[in-house]
Amino acid sequence: MKCTNNVNLDKNYTGIWIWREEWAYVNIGFQFWSSDKDLIYGFTAKRDPVKEQLPIELKSSFNVLGDKSLRQNGWWPLCYKMEEPFSNWQKYAAWKAMAGGSMLQIMKEKIEYLLESSQGIEL
Repeated sequence: MKCTNNVNLDKNYTGIWIWREEWAYVNIGFQFWSSDKDLIYGFTAKRDPVKEQLPIELKSSFNVLGDKSLRQNGWWPLCYKMEEPFSNWQKYAAWKAMAGGSMLQIMKEKIEYLLESSQGIEL
């Protein structure tokens, strides 16, 4: 898998993106909606969804898997909120989890969940 990031805890909408070369439409993303808090994760569009929409089959598959409490959108066709305290990096508990390695383990588990739940779907 490949990975890139633009994490800047002073700005909104920064994060980490992970993908496989063969994925044509989406990446796995971890993104802060508000500076260093409101961390979400899921599948995010590789290209501007206004200019190039995702295939209907992919959208339908994501609709079945999605968290109905969140507003899925063109950029985030499938997303989930990271649970507290890990969603807010202003909190000591999140930094303690990073320093101790449990944040990495939690993120790995989220990635594994996304990969398992999307088996058989052309990403």
